[in-house]
Amino acid sequence: MRSRRRFLFGAALVGGAYIAYTVYRQQRQLQELFSELFGVATVDASEEARAREHFAETQRECERMLARELPKAQQQLARLLNTDACLQSLRVQGKFDQARWNELKLVTISRALAEVYVGALFLLKIRIHINIIARHYLAETAIPGSAVAAGGATRLSEMTKARFLRLDPLCVEGLDALAAAVRAAVDAHIGGLTLDSRFSCEEVLVLLTRIRGDLEEAPPPGDENMQRNGGGGGGGGGGGGGRLPPVRAFLLRTLSAAGGVAQGDQLQALLSEVQEILVSEPFHLVLDDVLRAAFDELGLQLRAEYDALASPGAGALPTALPIAKLIPRVRKLAKEILKGDLGNNSYALAMGGADSLADFCWLVYAGWCDHAYSSYFS
Repeated sequence: MRSRRRFLFGAALVGGAYIAYTVYRQQRQLQELFSELFGVATVDASEEARAREHFAETQRECERMLARELPKAQQQLARLLNTDACLQSLRVQGKFDQARWNELKLVTISRALAEVYVGALFLLKIRIHINIIARHYLAETAIPGSAVAAGGATRLSEMTKARFLRLDPLCVEGLDALAAAVRAAVDAHIGGLTLDSRFSCEEVLVLLTRIRGDLEEAPPPGDENMQRNGGGGGGGGGGGGGRLPPVRAFLLRTLSAAGGVAQGDQLQALLSEVQEILVSEPFHLVLDDVLRAAFDELGLQLRAEYDALASPGAGALPTALPIAKLIPRVRKLAKEILKGDLGNNSYALAMGGADSLADFCWLVYAGWCDHAYSSYFS
């Protein structure tokens, strides 16, 4: 029954049937949420207003945390895909070196793509975890003295919350596998191209789409076990042999990772809910939306670089750049993708405005219970 509900939810999203936060549907969601948490049949107006404001403030806290964590991830990628070191090596050499230029080409393009994926990873991980914690907070405080005692809920310890929200390990050393996978896919597609190979903007975008295909191609339909397990090894290019392609495998493993958790630990229940979310249709739909928004923004920024170089009077003829001149422009764009100033980060704004993100966050906040799939669009 649950899989049927997920299918109906996904079909509604794909068909464009969802409309964010209409008064009627939010009222129903709030009614069901309060009934689930507190065992009440009606929602007091003050509690309803509090829940709405609490949800809105929760999303703002997600943005504040994202702004703090993105620069840390950027520093790690700068180490793993070090364009500065490549440039320094070329300067020290003092003469043309094909191997070093080829390395700079691969590292530069890999860095840009990896930063997009890391931005999506951090955005979704933070949104999922903070919305879960926020729901627990609402259950503990919305009806003083009754939410925990009468509802049978267990108050989360501050240590559990801190462990669940902790991103330091990922920021410091958790991105190696992603960087390696992106580098391998980029090498497979452009490793043999010479620096004087010329590409129009459209040709570059087609090339990036092909690289993304190797990294993201969806697994066989209905292969929920492979989704749950992150594809076993995370390798492989197109989901062949029942394995997830590299980026999806990495995202699923990383979003569900937490190290060792003892039986009965409060963290265990939180992580089980995350696992439930990660194998659901809504998660895969929002992941696709977020990645699409980020790569569309990268395409717009790349097109702006080409437009700035267009010769006056060139008419409709597309500008073509040799790879040697494309490298510094892609390097410049990559520096913007994970910057912490979200108000001036067009990539973060694009991902945050992805079509299904707000609805996805509301479903997580509302508890990801059975009624979330069947009633939201009915």
